[in-house]
Amino acid sequence: MKKRIFFIVVCCLFLFSCTKTLHKEEFVFYAMDTTVSVSFYDVENAQEHAKEIENIFLKYHRISDMYQETGEVYLLNRNRQIEASADFVKLLEFSLEMQRETNGYFNPLIGGLSEKWKAALKEKRALSDEEVQNEVRIYNESSIEIRGNEVFLSGDALLDLGGVAKGYATQKANEYLESQKITSVLLNAGRSNIVLKEKGTEEFRVGLNQVFSDGYFRILKMKNISLATSSIKEQYENIDGRIYSHLLNPKTGYPSTTMDSVSVFGADSGKLDAYSTAMFAMSLDEAIRFAEERNLWWIATKEDRILYESEEVKTYETD
Repeated sequence: MKKRIFFIVVCCLFLFSCTKTLHKEEFVFYAMDTTVSVSFYDVENAQEHAKEIENIFLKYHRISDMYQETGEVYLLNRNRQIEASADFVKLLEFSLEMQRETNGYFNPLIGGLSEKWKAALKEKRALSDEEVQNEVRIYNESSIEIRGNEVFLSGDALLDLGGVAKGYATQKANEYLESQKITSVLLNAGRSNIVLKEKGTEEFRVGLNQVFSDGYFRILKMKNISLATSSIKEQYENIDGRIYSHLLNPKTGYPSTTMDSVSVFGADSGKLDAYSTAMFAMSLDEAIRFAEERNLWWIATKEDRILYESEEVKTYETD
């Protein structure tokens, strides 16, 4: 399925035009449950490049979709053992690496718990402590083993790569652009991942949206950088005066509450996607230490106020 409209607001981002007039070609497609747009500026054979990028996203959509019956995540969850493609093995290895690096704050085995929380929130209710602790026990007692091209899922947990697959695909698309020496482009992978190269030789202006109201809490001017965002903006419920969202803390099994949004800036969209997911679940002190150890630039909000902003981000603020 393809959509031919440009989805310009991406959860906590809004991209503003620069002043110089360039020949712009924009291509839009639907993959990984979001609208992806690629804008080229004075780039030859733009349509061919856009098709290559679309194929990358569609490939990782097929691999990582929990509900697509031919997808490898679906088959592994159902059969507990599969002969996997090389691309799936690499994505899974990367996910397990991110789990280790984030000390479990990114956990690819929380699929069962995530599904239960989504279903409960649709019914405007919270899960009981018993339901939560049962799911936590399940994924803590489960594991993944990779032997060559064979993948084994032990225990009763469900694999869910939603916290990393889109960023991983975005990084692969970025690597394709770099291999083609394409430097004047904007890749907007929907609600959580974006690659800013250059608009000609100019920067882009990026507005970071407030979560609970219209407007932006920061407008940044930047280029040649990637960012990933985790935010509750479009998926939360207020139940008995408490905010619940789809973003979970794997340590507790409950929706994370320290932040309402976190945006992380860097070079590798795959890592940034996992980092933003993990940092959202951390305490503020843990997130600060985690970012400092990796020289990450980041900004977080709570109740539409800036909770934390690294000094590097401030240097990109517009007047």
